[in-house]
Amino acid sequence: MTAPAIIHDLVQRFRDSRELYRSGRYNEAQLRQEFLNPLFETLGWDMFNRSNFAPQYREVIHEDSLEDEGSLKAPDYAFRIGTTRKFFVEAKKPAVDIRYAIHPAYQLRRYAWNAHLPLSILTDFEELAVYDCRTRPDPKDSAATGRVMLFTFEEYLTRWNEIAQIFSREAVWNGSFDRYAEGSKGKRGTTEVDAEFLKEIEQWRLLLARNIALRNFRSSARDPIVPPVPGSFPGLSTPSTTPDRQGSIAADAHLTPASRNQPSAGLRLSKERADSITPSEEGDEGGGSLSLTQEGLSKQSHNLHRAERQLNYAVQTTIDRILFLRICEDRQIEPTDQLLQIAEGSDIYAHLLVLFQKADQKYNSGLFHFNKEKTQTSEPDTFTPTLQIDDKVLRQVIKSTYYPCPYMFNEIPVEILGQVYEQFLGSVIRLTPGGQAKVEEKPEVRKAGGVYYTPRYIVDYIVENTLGRLLGVSKPVGETCHGLPANEVQPSFQVPHPPSAGRRPSTPIPLQGSSTLRPKEGLEGVGSNRSLSGETSTNINSQQSGLTSLTPSSVAVGGGSGGGSFNQLQQDPLITPAEALKLRVVDPACGSGSFLLGAYQYLLDWHLNYYLTHDPESHTRGKNPPLVATEGGEYCLTTQTKKQILTSSIYGVDIDSQAVEVTKLSLLLKLLEGETGQLTLGFERVLPDLGQNIRCGNSLIGWDYFQGQMFPDEEEIHRVNPFDWQRAFPQVFAAGGFDTVIGNPPYIRQESLGEDKPYYQSIYEVFTGTADIYSYFIEKGVKLLAPGGQFSYIVANKWLRAKYGFKLRQWLKTKSIEEITDFGDLPIFTGATTYPLILRVSNNPPHFHPRLTNVKTLDFASLQEYVDEYGEISDQTCFEEDGWSLAGKQTQDLLAKIRQNSIPLGEYVGGKVYRGILTGLNKAFVIDQETKDRLIAKDPRSAELIKPFAQGRDIKRYASIPVKQYLILIPKGWTNQHRKGNAWNWFSSQYPAIASHLKQFEKEAIARGDKGEFWWELRACDYYDEFEKPKIVYPDISLRGNFAIDLNGIHYGNTAYIMPVDDVFLLALLNSDLFDFYYRQISSSYRGGYLRYIYQYVTQLPVMQIDESKQDQLAMFKKITDLVNNLLVVNRQKASYPREGQQLKNIKIEIEKQINLQVFDLYGLDDEEIRMVSGQYSKGMETPLTKRNKE
Repeated sequence: MTAPAIIHDLVQRFRDSRELYRSGRYNEAQLRQEFLNPLFETLGWDMFNRSNFAPQYREVIHEDSLEDEGSLKAPDYAFRIGTTRKFFVEAKKPAVDIRYAIHPAYQLRRYAWNAHLPLSILTDFEELAVYDCRTRPDPKDSAATGRVMLFTFEEYLTRWNEIAQIFSREAVWNGSFDRYAEGSKGKRGTTEVDAEFLKEIEQWRLLLARNIALRNFRSSARDPIVPPVPGSFPGLSTPSTTPDRQGSIAADAHLTPASRNQPSAGLRLSKERADSITPSEEGDEGGGSLSLTQEGLSKQSHNLHRAERQLNYAVQTTIDRILFLRICEDRQIEPTDQLLQIAEGSDIYAHLLVLFQKADQKYNSGLFHFNKEKTQTSEPDTFTPTLQIDDKVLRQVIKSTYYPCPYMFNEIPVEILGQVYEQFLGSVIRLTPGGQAKVEEKPEVRKAGGVYYTPRYIVDYIVENTLGRLLGVSKPVGETCHGLPANEVQPSFQVPHPPSAGRRPSTPIPLQGSSTLRPKEGLEGVGSNRSLSGETSTNINSQQSGLTSLTPSSVAVGGGSGGGSFNQLQQDPLITPAEALKLRVVDPACGSGSFLLGAYQYLLDWHLNYYLTHDPESHTRGKNPPLVATEGGEYCLTTQTKKQILTSSIYGVDIDSQAVEVTKLSLLLKLLEGETGQLTLGFERVLPDLGQNIRCGNSLIGWDYFQGQMFPDEEEIHRVNPFDWQRAFPQVFAAGGFDTVIGNPPYIRQESLGEDKPYYQSIYEVFTGTADIYSYFIEKGVKLLAPGGQFSYIVANKWLRAKYGFKLRQWLKTKSIEEITDFGDLPIFTGATTYPLILRVSNNPPHFHPRLTNVKTLDFASLQEYVDEYGEISDQTCFEEDGWSLAGKQTQDLLAKIRQNSIPLGEYVGGKVYRGILTGLNKAFVIDQETKDRLIAKDPRSAELIKPFAQGRDIKRYASIPVKQYLILIPKGWTNQHRKGNAWNWFSSQYPAIASHLKQFEKEAIARGDKGEFWWELRACDYYDEFEKPKIVYPDISLRGNFAIDLNGIHYGNTAYIMPVDDVFLLALLNSDLFDFYYRQISSSYRGGYLRYIYQYVTQLPVMQIDESKQDQLAMFKKITDLVNNLLVVNRQKASYPREGQQLKNIKIEIEKQINLQVFDLYGLDDEEIRMVSGQYSKGMETPLTKRNKE
């Protein structure tokens, strides 16, 4: 691409007056107007909002770049798609040497790093530098740090294509920008803001945990672990107990630094506890150790667990409070540097408590809740005010959040903080019996291989296809009109389409006037008539008189066959804000709140969109209006409206009390996004108490777990943490249940469910002893739905075909499955192979036609667009009991056709499909050629026990099996069957060479869990003799079918399977494209596209029964067997020279083509079906079958 004429003109103009532009008289504002604005307009960007987008949705945001005592303000330009920022441009006047100047580069990188933007630009037009902003910025970095491209103004003419392919508007919209950024990720030691901030707060946790444990849980080195104030903080008590309110702060009391000098009530020591202690020596400040008697240790077990809960709460709450106030500072809600000023003084924690008390009065949030109040649902925190925390520790924590630290808390998105906390919550603070604090990974996290945050585009997709459907929007809310300037109502305007989670959006469409999108009537949810009910605020109800109530069935969109398209524009809104406030969204395993944040943001956007398209000016008047007009010419939702949306619609539950607090914190920070002046205009205590919305408990287990127990053990109650849904959310279930249930439930293998299994078995219809816990979350989630409601989880796909998923599949077949989107082995969760899918179910009468999508790549513009293009409507009644194939109706019809006149392979071979031999100690029993020859040379009788041996990797399609290893085969029971006298003496005398060889592995052989009657024997196996017979063999893992025939009595390891049949016709079917296609429909693929050829699936393959009365079938049978025999002969031939080798290869390919053609013909496939199976013939292209028929 050559540079456009305007770029030539700009370059020439700069060249002609270069010295003038480089002088101090030429300022940055002039540069932007004369050079940079035209430059980026040429790249396609709407620099002056000529498209007349609503102010908050214009493509380019112009800012003034200022610096005030280290506090960096916004860059000069933010380039966006919808509301999603893609990159920044920082402008400097040409007098600044951006090639070598350190500060401008640091300034840009710091801002973009915090905003989680991968690339940004620094330019004075004379030069243009592109920075990878994923490297943690440091004020001492050179200007070259992170710089990936540098252009001089002269190079704009010769390298224009490089710039346009990344930073043009078209490149951003078509995904080229994202692909370039992703392709360079991690190549330069990049550490993004989430990873760095995680390290930071993990360090805070460790510092605080050690110090709080040292100063509060032991009054001296010889004291035991003593929980300071039992039952005195939120989350500690259980529903069966009443929290101890002793020492709570009086309603009119205020914390003062002087009050911190009083002795802590938490350090009192009971005589019983003191009696259990055996004195020991103490270490330094890092923490001493205690020695308890066995009896004392037993008595202290309860104390230890309680102390750990208190310590985790104290540390987490302290971090949350400091972080909340620090973020509010950067958002100009709190006074600048107030925490820093406290940190520079003494008695820091006492002064922090005063600040926390003020925050309680200002925000009315459960985060700061020290006094008993009627409006608060949770118990006041009387625990943390009693703590002692050293100044040194608090000073380090607080100062690490101020300049020159790289963090800009007004720019770090709440969603990024959620990602950080999700990882943070994967660990927990433990106390040693000696009272030392340490941080450990939670056992369930360790077994799951880590914590993996749900990607934003997955959250958005699930929210849009559940909550969005109930709101009458089948595409992102941003695709409808979002806003008008506050000073005028536009009669006609354009609306941008924000991309889903940073992926390429579709092209914008104009909407005329105040049109909003409305779906067709009579689609998903027909038949449900539940009216939503619940309280709504007078400020919204007052505007909605005479409106009918909402039923989810009337607003759900998509085809009645599961996920149709949203393809009508209507002039009237489908649902009003008052009705939208009656929708209830819940995540039963909310973690750090990613799905709830997505749902809340979606609702905020929807409400704003409604008001902006319905005479926004009128919604700024009256008592408690929902909108406020800002000085910048935009309309915003008031704080009160955002609070009302949050408390009316967002609910969550998690078994982890820390996760619950983090979710609350995240939602409150989301509420405060964009808030500055509103909070200083007389609004007091503006934040809601989320204690009724976000609850702590075990979503799967109720109080009936302890049925029949008079006095359940308190520690057992804390472990189980039972949860009563109806009691926790009575108003929700009075209205019929939740309208939307969304989330990513935990993946906990059945081995970890242990003692809770009997309860699951008694409660859940889908229970199977080997099922993962997400199976029960699916059942619970669907049962939480109100009539017409929408459920959607992202879970592992194993239940589709695994045996443990049988009951779940049977149960779901009775429900209205709307969508299954399977990602196979695609890396949805970075660093983990989880094989996820998205399942969506509605609480409507089943229609039996879900939309199924097999996602083959993550290189898509948006997931919604991909599903719309590749998803197929399926027939739910055709789902097989042994496993579900995610195939559309056309594919399902073909599978049914293939099964006609066929029998399952398992029946065809009489069930004789066997796995290879498991020795338990290959290094002893599997030997190489040299060892085999040595053993036989030493004792010829050794040959009786040595068998040719191969592994699955040695098996290739139609090929002869090479023998590179040998097996010492001594089956279980063999010794007792032959021996006389002492077993070992007899064996070592009869087979001295083998006995001597095995003797060196005796200890390991004995340790095997599965062995014969003696350590030198293999495990029991009923089919050892089958290995001696002619057989079809195949590897258990392969990219496609690799079946071969073995006539040489080779034995195989456990990475291979055998079928003891000498059947070249079956061999042809197994290796055919037809069977490969069929197998892929009924089984799961693994990372890299590999397939597991296991008994469950292989035995389902449909083997054609040849009707001997039909000459055409007999002829095809003979043709197939002849072709296979020819191919086996060719495969045994050795090439003498390279050209002959290529010739043999071509012959093999041609014979296989002929075999495939005969198999297609045998099963009666037509041209279109052949194209579906093989994928090598495009529509209109002549297939071999067509060609043969013509001949």
